[in-house]
Amino acid sequence: MRRSGRWRHSGRGVAIVGLLAVLAVGCTVGPAANRAARMGPVEPTDDGGGPSGENGDPSGLPTGDPSSPPVQENPAPADASGSVDSTQNTPDMDNLCCFVELPDGDLLVGEQDTGVVSRIDDSGNVSPVGTIPRIAQADNGALLGLAIEPDFDGEDDWLYVYFADSSDNRIGRYPYTPDDPPGQQLGAYPDTFVTDIPKSAGGGPLAFGPDGMLYAGTGDEVLRMDSSGSPPPDNPDPASAVYASGFTDVEGLALDPVGRLWVVDAAGNGTVVHVVSRDAQDGTVAPPMEAWQAPPGEAQAPTGLAYGEDSRSLWLTTATDQGVWRIPLDGEGGVVAEPELLEGDGIAGVVDIAPTVTAGDRLLTLDTSGRMLTLAVT
Repeated sequence: MRRSGRWRHSGRGVAIVGLLAVLAVGCTVGPAANRAARMGPVEPTDDGGGPSGENGDPSGLPTGDPSSPPVQENPAPADASGSVDSTQNTPDMDNLCCFVELPDGDLLVGEQDTGVVSRIDDSGNVSPVGTIPRIAQADNGALLGLAIEPDFDGEDDWLYVYFADSSDNRIGRYPYTPDDPPGQQLGAYPDTFVTDIPKSAGGGPLAFGPDGMLYAGTGDEVLRMDSSGSPPPDNPDPASAVYASGFTDVEGLALDPVGRLWVVDAAGNGTVVHVVSRDAQDGTVAPPMEAWQAPPGEAQAPTGLAYGEDSRSLWLTTATDQGVWRIPLDGEGGVVAEPELLEGDGIAGVVDIAPTVTAGDRLLTLDTSGRMLTLAVT
């Protein structure tokens, strides 16, 4: 079944500002940036800090290549309508908040309140990976997001985490060694590189882009960092990780093949999808533009966003709809036709979605019942 909503492509922008103070050990965002200016460099956190390797990275693990790939041509416009078909592919699990798909098709899933991370293979078998200790140790700790680098090879890698500590939200990474015994595959000491995100900020989405950069939604801002947490020199402010700001509550991020950043914002006037584009000639980042605003009362409580290469569409999930929203794109940063809600068997209360849809448009979602669904979409 399909349900459509009004759409528009307006010129109303969101200001890009450099509010991030980058410090010697970590960095702060939002109101904490002003506190950082008064307090000076952040002291190492009480999580132990971890051993140092080259470039100050724990265990000397690889940090990735910050260079940008060649600019690709704009995708062709999407078809005006599409379809969705759902299949459950994992057992029900309690208290799951987020997941990431590995190159071999296995999944890493995280429990929100405990920080326990498990691996699920393609047969549905579950094995323990480890526990993010800061979540279990902190008052009101919670796991908010997971990500892996594009060059993840299943040997000595990093698991990137967005989590709530006792007093703030943080972004960091843990060494991940799958060959270690089950339950002991996460390093004991994280490399925490963003701190002082207000716990009231919301957010939590993490996504690596085709440029190899890590993008993070932190409430009213989107950060863009290299794999070690440092701001790249082609950010709007080379000394700041802030890529765009002025949002209300960023709940999902997706990047298309030409590097456009798509942001779903739980704004005060309803759900809004913005696009952030970079000029192909001089690299200038344009202010975010509103691409679509959901009709009043529809697409409420957004939980994630994905880009499908075959469908050339965005796929928006919410905690309230019995389906997923398909937003067909025109290939140039706009919407080509009226978005529609595609209803499918068992699609309800989605809490997380993979930000990139694999070839063939196989979409992965996680719902409030702890079920992982595979959605075949067009």
